This record gives sequence, structure tokens and C-alpha cells, in this order.
Amino acid sequence: MVTSELVTNAIKHASAARFHLEIVRLEDFRAVAVIVADTSPQPPVKRRPDESMTDGRGLIVVDALSFHWGWRPNAYGKTVYAILTREA
Repeated sequence: MVTSELVTNAIKHASAARFHLEIVRLEDFRAVAVIVADTSPQPPVKRRPDESMTDGRGLIVVDALSFHWGWRPNAYGKTVYAILTREA
């Protein structure tokens, strides 16, 4: 679900024709990192949609299911990541 939301955001909100997806096992932390890079420099925005809206909940889902998530600018746009653990 988290991977799907981050990829969807890269395609839909960043209008990315291309994106980079990486899933990394963080063995020392017993976690997995989902990393999506796209070409938009715009930061991801966690919205507060009202009940009538049919979308806009992606980062709320990512936040609820992740131990931690965030983003960083890069030379080509931005990278958004989520850390998943069993304790999330």
C-alpha cells in the first residue's frame, strides 16, 4: 500500500513521466525503506480532505502505515521515502 501510494503520487501529483523506485532492506534496523524519486522539486503535501473528496489521502495512509516518512530535494527533483517496520 505504501509503495503504491508513493508511486501514484510521483505519477499523479509530480507529473513524472519517469520515476525511480527502490526498496531497500535495512537489516540492522529490521526495517524496509521504500524510496521513490521523481523530477518535480515540489514537496509532497499531506492534505486534510473532507468526507466528500474522493482522493487526497495518500500521504495520510503512508503516515499511518510507516514508522517514519519524509522527503529530500535531489539534483533532479525530489526523493520521498518511507521506513516500514513491524512496530509501525
